[in-house]
Amino acid sequence: MSWTGILLNIILTMVLMWLVAWTLLPWGFGITNFKASHGAILGVIGSASWIGLLLAHIVAIVCVWKPFLSMKWVFLGLLAAHVIFGVLFGRDVGTA
Repeated sequence: MSWTGILLNIILTMVLMWLVAWTLLPWGFGITNFKASHGAILGVIGSASWIGLLLAHIVAIVCVWKPFLSMKWVFLGLLAAHVIFGVLFGRDVGTA
């Protein structure tokens, strides 16, 4: 692998780690508030989708270094998952 490929992989990994932090903090507050204001079954569904979103980021980081999926589809899938999660579960990201 050339030095430009390594540099690109490092940059993509840093972007994905930033997205993991975004998933943990604001979406974590969002799912906590969602669980407090909705029923137990919807709370479990929301928590499972939040954990799935976190696991998808780990798969994406692995794909950066050992590509078994197209990175275009990985990033488009993560973007779609973030938008869907935000619309359904993460609307109230307040800490109060």
